[in-house]
Amino acid sequence: MPNPALTPGAAFAVGRARICVSGYASSVRDVPESEKDAVYARYGVPHVPHQHEVDHLVSLELGGSNAIANLWPEPYAGRWGARTKDVLEDRLHDLVCAGTIRLRYAQRIEARNWVAAYTRYVGSPPVATSSGGPGNSGVTSPGSGGGGNCTPGYSPCLPYKGGADYDCYGGDGNGPFFTAPGVTYTVMGSDPYRLDGNGDGKACG
Repeated sequence: MPNPALTPGAAFAVGRARICVSGYASSVRDVPESEKDAVYARYGVPHVPHQHEVDHLVSLELGGSNAIANLWPEPYAGRWGARTKDVLEDRLHDLVCAGTIRLRYAQRIEARNWVAAYTRYVGSPPVATSSGGPGNSGVTSPGSGGGGNCTPGYSPCLPYKGGADYDCYGGDGNGPFFTAPGVTYTVMGSDPYRLDGNGDGKACG
């Protein structure tokens, strides 16, 4: 986790309409090597190739700024490494652009505690498997569908199955795929699999 005194998070003055345009994040990415060096120096972390990346706390795809107050040296290795946060960034961007959550709210929860946000909006915490690197996440996420391919509207993650339906484990059989046994899912906004029959925001379990 970043040091909040050094990296409280910062965002550009942009709205949902702009960040939801394809290619927005890459168009604003601008962190020169000199700034990256300054980030490592502030944290007292040696700059060793493939051990860390200088990451945006409030992600670029959610309007995050390139200011040093929004950057920290994030390790690749471990269950909460850089590639795990990438999954959260994609998930929150999808939810914002679908109108499920507000942009400012997404920025706030990412800045305050991105691990808690991951648990809430992606699902079960990842399991560390090996050291990570730019091309290796070092984690596998149970139920993440291979890198955040989750159906919008459910937490924990229900991997998207190309439009095929889900049924609660042991349910009435109206879907070819079952949810995890004993797991209660939170329904956030849409309920494409019709798992919340009584409308209380909970499904299965």
